[in-house]
Amino acid sequence: KATVYRFLAELEAAGRVRRYRGPEGGAAWIEYLGAPSEGEEDYHLLCESCGTMLHFDSEPLRAAFHRLADENDLAIDESRIVLYGTCPGCVRRSRP
Repeated sequence: KATVYRFLAELEAAGRVRRYRGPEGGAAWIEYLGAPSEGEEDYHLLCESCGTMLHFDSEPLRAAFHRLADENDLAIDESRIVLYGTCPGCVRRSRP
């Protein structure tokens, strides 16, 4: 009997989706990969307070990763990088 979870595992193995684990191994997020344009990186920030996964683009971050790769003869898969921090909503709620 097929389950949604088994189907998602098959899609992940085939490279069609990417799974992200939440803080402390909590809930997972699934991102459909589709067919991204060549050279486009989408960065992610996982909020450690509420668990929200934010997607954003950052030319300074992209430049820093490219410089790091060039200076150290590395090949970095930027699409798999997840930053951990606090989302704007949680930052606002934590201010007095």
